[in-house]
Amino acid sequence: MKMVDEAHAELLKYRQAIDKCDAELVHIVAQRFAITERVGQLKARVGLPVTDTEREAQQVQRIEELSQEQGLDPEIMLAIWRVMADRVVQRHREIRER
Repeated sequence: MKMVDEAHAELLKYRQAIDKCDAELVHIVAQRFAITERVGQLKARVGLPVTDTEREAQQVQRIEELSQEQGLDPEIMLAIWRVMADRVVQRHREIRER
């Protein structure tokens, strides 16, 4: 039983660490979206296109490299990044249509 109790205590520590990472991730994503909101407003104000395929290609390459440096499967981060990028493009279109 002692081994099970120790395992539960260790599991709790891991879960607390995961919860902290999740909170930090939410904070970082919120900061990112606040910045991309300003980007969308700037693009709309000066008539720049909503998407920038060259920038997106650079970001994909950068995320792949950063992921590999951290020992993370790049497809995991690219999937997360694509969700954010798609939402940013959608939001920039909304801003443009105002």
